[in-house]
Amino acid sequence: MRPPISLVLLAVAAAASSVAAAQSKPRAASTASVESIQLSGSLERGRQVVPLAPGMQLREGDRVNTGPRSKLVLKLADGRNREAR
Repeated sequence: MRPPISLVLLAVAAAASSVAAAQSKPRAASTASVESIQLSGSLERGRQVVPLAPGMQLREGDRVNTGPRSKLVLKLADGRNREAR
């Protein structure tokens, strides 16, 4: 059973908090990156919405949306991969 996207986003937020605290970097530091996306997905950053693409860097506060039957794999800042469908 795959975790729902809300759990993945929670993991990204937790990773962002620990990375920011450990490295004392500004909020714009990357917390995860898109490893792969199948079918559709988008990134909301502030007022901007853009399609997800492999290699895209995610930051604290970003919102990731996936479409029906989509598969998203994120690489977290600590090197672990997280998959959502």
